[in-house]
Amino acid sequence: MALRIRHLLEYALVRALLAVVLSLGYERSVRLAHAIADLFYRVGKKHRKRALANIERALPEFDAVRRAEVARGSFRNMVRTFMETAWIPRLVVPGKMPKVCRLAGDPEAWRLFLENRGAVLVSGHFANWELTAQMLALAGVRLSSVARALDNPRLDRYVTGVRERYGMRIITKEGGVRGTARVLREGGTIAMLADQSTGRRGILVDFLGRPASTTPVPATMALRFGVPILLGRGVWTGNGNEYVLEADEPIMLSATGDREADVRAITEEINRRLERWVREYPEQWLWAHRRWKMRRDWFREATDES
Repeated sequence: MALRIRHLLEYALVRALLAVVLSLGYERSVRLAHAIADLFYRVGKKHRKRALANIERALPEFDAVRRAEVARGSFRNMVRTFMETAWIPRLVVPGKMPKVCRLAGDPEAWRLFLENRGAVLVSGHFANWELTAQMLALAGVRLSSVARALDNPRLDRYVTGVRERYGMRIITKEGGVRGTARVLREGGTIAMLADQSTGRRGILVDFLGRPASTTPVPATMALRFGVPILLGRGVWTGNGNEYVLEADEPIMLSATGDREADVRAITEEINRRLERWVREYPEQWLWAHRRWKMRRDWFREATDES
């Protein structure tokens, strides 16, 4: 009973906060998000130091002033992303998509996206990754993603409802293997964020000049089902007023028969693409994450620890 009451109170608090955000109007809520992020940047010493250290090691060409700009911008982007959770049902509306964002990038990738013949979509924590998924679903991509259920079932139902509003399907981690296989066999697209540390479950691949535990799942799934890997992201442009969905050139597979070598080669290529994105819009990536977290007993070839 106590747990049910706590879940109810948590749900009520979140919905109340979202209602307050909506009452402010979109532009004012974005300004509030930036103000909260600036405060967190000043008082959150641990996360600020981690972000600045990551930027210094990954982008050594940046001086101290530029590193601080990137870190502060990353904090702003993170808080804005969470704040915009309240706005996604109003931003992603049929008939309004051209006013909210535009499509850009490789025409062949967009053709493969919209043909819905099966693909693995790889992206990262760029700009508002939740908004990106919603926009793709609204554009007609049969998109599915694996997600862990929230501990609070009321909040989980609410968040899942928002995510699935325009056709995106959420597969629980418990049914992830069978669920993803079914999606790919039926010509759908499985979306994955591939820019975070996966611990001992990953493979060691360079990312921005340092070894990083990286998920091999996109490469493994694409090879198993013979589907292309598509890379897409959203970015804020025009001083943060326009959201652009960009599709990168697809990775078309050419298996050599050596599955381990093929998985590594594909994963390395994915990381190279993600690196390029980070360098293009560093303020819109999640620098405070422990991307290069490493324990020496995870990998025999591990040489770094952070």
